[in-house]
Amino acid sequence: MERMQIYLDSVMRRQLNRMAVVLGLSKSELIREGLRLLLAQRSAPGQDPLLQLRAYAGRSGKTNISEAHDEYLAEKRKKRAA
Repeated sequence: MERMQIYLDSVMRRQLNRMAVVLGLSKSELIREGLRLLLAQRSAPGQDPLLQLRAYAGRSGKTNISEAHDEYLAEKRKKRAA
């Protein structure tokens, strides 16, 4: 592991201290766990709404997608919900 220095405002520092005591973990471990969760969430393709649109992409054969995309997306969502 590499050593790193971060700056926290007083409110965040107090919350970190309190949570460390309650959970019985070091402040460093809490920060590492929080960062792990954030990185996992941000890198999970299913969580990013823009990446979710890729599931709707494909070759449909339709020629007016730029004009009627809202209708096509609504139709696709209804089919998936059923």
